[in-house]
Amino acid sequence: MSNINVSFLVLDFRKELETYDCLASIKKRALFPHKIIYLDNGGFDEKYPHELYKDELCDVLIRKKNGMGGGYGQTDLTRFCDTEYFFFVQNDQKLITNIHQENIDFFIKLLNDGYHCIDLNGDQSRKNMWTDRAHFMKTSFFNSLGPFPNGGPGLDDIPWNEEYLSNKFRDNDYKIAHIQPLLFMDCGKWSVREAGDGIFRHRCDTKIMFVDKVPSYKTNVYPPLNDLEWDEIFSGNWPKEGKIPEEWEKHSFVYWKD
Repeated sequence: MSNINVSFLVLDFRKELETYDCLASIKKRALFPHKIIYLDNGGFDEKYPHELYKDELCDVLIRKKNGMGGGYGQTDLTRFCDTEYFFFVQNDQKLITNIHQENIDFFIKLLNDGYHCIDLNGDQSRKNMWTDRAHFMKTSFFNSLGPFPNGGPGLDDIPWNEEYLSNKFRDNDYKIAHIQPLLFMDCGKWSVREAGDGIFRHRCDTKIMFVDKVPSYKTNVYPPLNDLEWDEIFSGNWPKEGKIPEEWEKHSFVYWKD
């Protein structure tokens, strides 16, 4: 792999189906020399990451026994990356367009002509701001933007990397190239997070929340539960079919109050 100068970086926490689809789409449509680095960020008791590696859906598998949330996972990946350029891909995204070497050469040319990031997911901010959805960057440039706060899903009580990097790009007038047609499609339905010593899972659209592992103590930021809801959790009475926390009712796509 000595001639490879591009890696795909994929971060996962307990999303088996989404991660399989993501890695399989890269394997199918990345038609140029590349490396796939997959980080299992704390789901150490899960068997499927090793199965994905055995099935040759990734070239490098990194397993962290204890994840520190999505922020640390993101910067761990770029720190481990040993190629000059990388694609950062969230595991609930799929590559839907073939990428050839001429596409890579074009992206690299843009980075050499004054752009600092190639957005591959359609300017989701709608404000020409940096987001941590699918993008292509130079590894050394990204790592130079630290030290990072490393907040993110699973570590909500400090600034998120996405906010930090958005401000960094804005304040330094770093340029972002937005590529059309889109290369990646979002397939995100679930957010899975470790909170304290518990594990929670919620639908991103409806905000219905499930408890995969009951914690032994309350956490302050996520999940946003009131005292009665925490009592339901600790007593084992949180509905098995899930429930929308009161704080999230106003954000649910399917819940309205008159």
